[in-house]
Order: sequence, then structure tokens, then C-alpha cells
Amino acid sequence: MLTTLVVRILIGLYRRTCEDTGSHALWSPVAQAVACMEAHFRSKELSLDKLAAEAKLSERQFSRLFRKQVGMSYITYLHNLRIDAACRMMKSSLDSIPSIASAVGYLDMKFFRRLFKRKTGLTPGQYRTASLANRAPAVSAE
Repeated sequence: MLTTLVVRILIGLYRRTCEDTGSHALWSPVAQAVACMEAHFRSKELSLDKLAAEAKLSERQFSRLFRKQVGMSYITYLHNLRIDAACRMMKSSLDSIPSIASAVGYLDMKFFRRLFKRKTGLTPGQYRTASLANRAPAVSAE
């Protein structure tokens, strides 16, 4: 969650630098890909080859450019978007964890749980329990 926020801030700063130095042409394909990823990260159809083709670059060129400008690989950025969305959903809804995983683009629950724990330090169940405990109204001691 914090990683995604930091990346978005860095992307904004990079965009501003590119606009100031006139290197906007190199930034444009990555900016379009990031916008597409943020809009469609839930889709199972989203893939590196499709984004590269849309940018009219080879997958390798696109991957290098993406990593250089965003500071992480395409797949790491995509996982961060999806896990961040799953965290928000766990805080705001009582949907089951498998339905949340599916809603953010993960069909394999074992992979989702492992990735979620690696990114947040908690299993999805632990995260939900902690977020519900933090959301509970304070009980006054009378």
C-alpha cells in the first residue's frame, strides 16, 4: 500500500521532470501503460505483451523502459496494485477472501495468500481481523 503510494508520487515527479526536459516521448508509452494498469488491473486479460504491443515496443524494450521509469518491474507493479485493492476491499466489505482475491484478479488462492503475506506481512485472514479490530468503535469504560 505504501509502496504503491510512493511509486505514484515518484511517477508524478518523473512526469514533471520529463515535461521540463522535453523527454516526454519516452515517458508516454509507460504513462499510458500505468494508466491502463490502474484502470484494468482486475482483468485477467492484462498482460505485458499486450501493453508492449500497444506501445509499439518489443516486450523486452517495454520491460526495460517500464522498470527504468517506474522503478519496478511490470509484474511487481501489477501485484502491488492488486494487493493494495484487496487490502482496501478487506477493510471496506465483508466479502469472503476468495471472492476478494478473484475480484482483484487472482484465481489461485494459494498464490494469492502467499503473495499477500509477502507484501503485507500478514495472511489475508490476519489482515482482515486486524483491520476489523481497528475499525471497531471504542468501548467506553463506565
